[in-house]
Amino acid sequence: MLVGMFVFFALNPGQGVTTVPEVDVTALNQDMCDFLEENIGKVHDPYNRFRSLVYLVFSEKFLDLAYDNTHTKTAIETFETRNGNCLSFTNMFVGMARHIGLNVSYQEVYNTPSWDKQGNVVLLNRHMNAMVTIAGSSYVVDFNPYQDHLELRTRLVSDARAKAQYYNNLGAERFQLRDTEGALAYFHKAIKTSPSLSYAWSNMGAAYTYEKKFDKAEEAYRQAIKHNPRAYTAMSNLARMYERTGQLDKAKMYSKKVARYRKKNPYFHYALGEEAYLVGNYEEAVEHFKNAIGRKRKVHDFHFAISKAYARMDNTERSEHHLKKARDLAPDVFNRNRYNAKLEALASTN
Repeated sequence: MLVGMFVFFALNPGQGVTTVPEVDVTALNQDMCDFLEENIGKVHDPYNRFRSLVYLVFSEKFLDLAYDNTHTKTAIETFETRNGNCLSFTNMFVGMARHIGLNVSYQEVYNTPSWDKQGNVVLLNRHMNAMVTIAGSSYVVDFNPYQDHLELRTRLVSDARAKAQYYNNLGAERFQLRDTEGALAYFHKAIKTSPSLSYAWSNMGAAYTYEKKFDKAEEAYRQAIKHNPRAYTAMSNLARMYERTGQLDKAKMYSKKVARYRKKNPYFHYALGEEAYLVGNYEEAVEHFKNAIGRKRKVHDFHFAISKAYARMDNTERSEHHLKKARDLAPDVFNRNRYNAKLEALASTN
C-alpha cells in the first residue's frame, strides 16, 4: 500500500486527466438473469449447470457470440451486443457463472501478449480466460478462437487485477484514437485498481512519451520494470525514449537487455518471420521461423508459418513436411481438419 501511495504522489495523476467512473464489469441486468433462469434454472447439479452455461454461451442457437478484438466490454455490454474480445467474454462468463452459484476465477495467460504499435511506442495487453472449480476439478473456459493451448503459462488473478486490465484495455483503445488525455485517465484508473499491473504502467509511459512528457514517461516505465523485472516492452520503449532525449548510455543499457531477451524468445522470431513473409521476403521468413522452431518445437503455428513460406518458394517437400508437423501438433479437431484440407490441396497440385 505504501508503494502505491508513493508512486501516485510521484506521478501526480490528478493533473490534466479526466475522471473515470468505477465500473462493475461482471454485473448482470434483468434480461441476463431471466435468460439464465429460463435455460438453467431447473438444472441443480453444479457440473451440469456448468456444462449448460458453456453450451448457452458458445452455441449459435442461443447467444451466437462473435469474436471482436477491437473493444473491451462489461458483461452487460457483451450480452447486449453479442460480441467482444477475450476479456469481454470472460467478464460476461464470470458474472453469469457466479449468478448460478459456480466457483469461478479470472486467469491470466502469459504466453499470448498482444501488442499495438503507436508510432515509436508499443502498447501491451495480455490474454484472459476463466477457471471454474467443481468438486476439486478445474475447467478452463477460453474465448480466443486463435489460442494455442500447448504449454500455456497461466495464473489465477484477483477480480481487481482483471478489472484493472479492463481499464487498461479501454486506455489502449483511447490511445489508438489519439485521445491521450482519455487514455491516461484509464491507465491511471487501472493502476489505482491494481498498482502492480506492470503493463498498465508501461502503457502509461507510452502515452506520456507521445505527449513528450519524458519525466513522467520515465517514471512510469521504471515502475513497470520494478513490478516486473521482465517488462521488456517497457525497457524497449524506455531505450527509445532515452535515445530520443540524448541519454545514449542509458539507451544502450536497456537496448542490450531487450536484445538478449529477444534472441531467446521464439515468439519474437516468429513475429519477425511474419513481417518478412508479408513483404515477400520468404527466405528471410524461413530463417526466422527456423529460429522460432529451434527454441520451441511443439507450436503448430510455427510449423504452419514455415510451411507457407516454403510453399511460396516452391519447395513442396519442406512445405508438406512442416504442414504435417503442424497437423500432428494441433491442439484441437478444428485445426487438424484445417491442416488436413491444406495437405490434400497440396497433394492435388503435385
